[in-house]
Amino acid sequence: MRSKKGTYKIATNEGWVEKEGSFCHCFPFVIHRESHQRQWTISHMATGYQVIKEIARFKDAKRAVDKLKPFSVFLMPDLETWNKALLRLQNNKPKEYTELISIISQQWIKR
Repeated sequence: MRSKKGTYKIATNEGWVEKEGSFCHCFPFVIHRESHQRQWTISHMATGYQVIKEIARFKDAKRAVDKLKPFSVFLMPDLETWNKALLRLQNNKPKEYTELISIISQQWIKR
């Protein structure tokens, strides 16, 4: 996984938007930052949901993506089904849900 410079698309409330900057597609995520930003963001490709923001180093973003990939909740195609899947995870597999939340909220990623 290497970052590229150029134009990438990201989903937003207004639909798909093209941005200029650095990015890396890591299905089901995209690691990106606009050309004027210094910190990285991990977004869910299908929904545009920003899973983790303000990551100082690209290698930390890659490490976070590797930890998040095993969670099937991120394979959902839209925000509504993602929210339902997250609620099912919370109710049916609370240990896995807690692990997911701890990965997302780890402070060592944000510097």
